[in-house]
Amino acid sequence: MAQPPCGGLIRPAFTYIQANQEVYFIDSSITHNISVVRSWDMGYLGGTIGDSTEFFHYFPDTLPHNVCLTLTDTAAGQFCQTTYCRQVRSDIDGYCTGVVDPSFVVSDGTVNGAEFTSTSTILTPAESYWELGDGTTDTSAYASHTYLWPGKHYVALNHVAYDQQSQSYCRSSAERWVAVDGNGATCNQQLFANFSSSGNGSGFWTFNAETVTALAQVGLEVWSFGDGSISIGPIALHQYIDGLSSHQVCMLTAAVDGLQDTCYAYVCHTVSEALVGLEEVRPDEGLVVWPTPFTDGLTISLGPTARSTRIQLVDALGRVVQQTQATTDLFQWSLPTVPSGVYVLRVEQNGAVRSIVTVREGH
Repeated sequence: MAQPPCGGLIRPAFTYIQANQEVYFIDSSITHNISVVRSWDMGYLGGTIGDSTEFFHYFPDTLPHNVCLTLTDTAAGQFCQTTYCRQVRSDIDGYCTGVVDPSFVVSDGTVNGAEFTSTSTILTPAESYWELGDGTTDTSAYASHTYLWPGKHYVALNHVAYDQQSQSYCRSSAERWVAVDGNGATCNQQLFANFSSSGNGSGFWTFNAETVTALAQVGLEVWSFGDGSISIGPIALHQYIDGLSSHQVCMLTAAVDGLQDTCYAYVCHTVSEALVGLEEVRPDEGLVVWPTPFTDGLTISLGPTARSTRIQLVDALGRVVQQTQATTDLFQWSLPTVPSGVYVLRVEQNGAVRSIVTVREGH
């Protein structure tokens, strides 16, 4: 049996902060509330970690380590497994402060593709590289990439600079989920998935599967609507209540060939409607936080928000220092009593966690 594209509903990802050989890892996966088992491979001499979402790990040397997070879904007797990997350098002293301000913009590419442009401000010479979410890296300021499968991919733009004063390396990064439209299949041209959609202008949408195949269809269509909810069936009805005018909708379907081998097809389209009084916001615009470093508070642009959005400020020991509930797309958070140091800002919504590193300057 061909393995289904688990990435349709289960997409692993993680972010991390570090101080030399001690690194703090944070799971940022999308699971659509599906129960999964996590397994971490910490790379050469790093060993393995069990089902953890946040933890510290000490590397025994200062070499690069290929760290991988694998998510396994065994519900209802199924076995579906997918893996996300990043190279972690354990010779980094900490987060770059004041010398690099990382950021990037995304534009549509070809089918299954996207184009990424660095808009970072770099005040000191730095090594820069992209991690494009499927194991591909790129060292140019502009990266164009075509993925095997559409859907959301966790993309990171990293900058590594050398601090002459401390005689050590520091790292900063801009990271977020990017929605890529297109089609993918495990059986070449034997199964082609597509769907039509129509909206009424007030958040109600109808989606109709339009699958083309000469094989025997399994009769399974699984939909994800881009707001954390899913549905099953050839026709899907959905109402959006998050106030956004754009969502990426994806459909997974399957068929069986004459050898009783199951093949899968996966299609994603971004659907949009004009909502009166609201500015167009794409779901892949991601989490943007400023200023970094901050002193008394943060301004947070949440991108694809939801009514269930929770924001936490986590310190380098994994402790929740402050937490709040977002009430607007552009949220201002007063943090006058937070001690100086490196923090992870965690945004939990729609069954997914997005994270970004930020720094609190000294009082």
